[in-house]
Amino acid sequence: MEKSRTRNFPPDLLSCPNLDKLTYGFWKSNLTKQFISTRDFLEKLNKVMENRDSSPFCNFLPRRDLLNILIKDLNLQTHGFTDSLHFSPLFEDWTSVNTIDLYFGAKLWTDISTHHGTNTFLFHGPKDKVITQGLLEVVSESLATNLPTRFVCLVPSQDKLPPHFLELATIQRSAPLFGDSDEHLCSMSIILAADKESLQADPINWDQLVGDLTKWNDHIKIPQLTDNLFRRECLFTTPLALSRNILTLKCLTSP
Repeated sequence: MEKSRTRNFPPDLLSCPNLDKLTYGFWKSNLTKQFISTRDFLEKLNKVMENRDSSPFCNFLPRRDLLNILIKDLNLQTHGFTDSLHFSPLFEDWTSVNTIDLYFGAKLWTDISTHHGTNTFLFHGPKDKVITQGLLEVVSESLATNLPTRFVCLVPSQDKLPPHFLELATIQRSAPLFGDSDEHLCSMSIILAADKESLQADPINWDQLVGDLTKWNDHIKIPQLTDNLFRRECLFTTPLALSRNILTLKCLTSP
């Protein structure tokens, strides 16, 4: 399979790290089969590559060292709303709204119940064709559950957040979010949306998180209101349930 995939998808079209994670994802998704078809792998991979120009995602992922901090300190397991070319292998699982991604290990995000009972990371960068407020509204709807549910969103900073959302930190443009010297197009915010069951089941060590983030880079700002709320332990009430609309890519992506 290794020679076939390299011959059909050279590095200038698909990087070696992406090939490796897709190969592993395909293998993992087919573990129950007696034989894993190389031809089937190449056909599915070809469909992913054909769809790459229509994907809303084009931004590089955040640096691994930052992702490791968020995963560890906020107890995250799932990378939500991504695709085969942009999911991070640091997470235990990942979700997508595209059925082709199922062949490479994704779970299909079909409605607001998909992430119930999970701790999910959502990311979109300044170059992605994603409507931030639309995404946050769907996240808010997904909190209509009694199961411990948490979302940590890393998105372009917003002037206004939905109720019960909390900005944990602002990453300034000068911070090396995507590389050692890259300045991104706008400030980015780490936003927490969680129900009270999640905060009880997985309490956040605020001092640890702040310490790790500020040690990672000194171009991170912690909002004073957020710091006060955590130190006074007065965080969230149960979020209000909104309309239970079926999740569609159309409502989240810009033309």
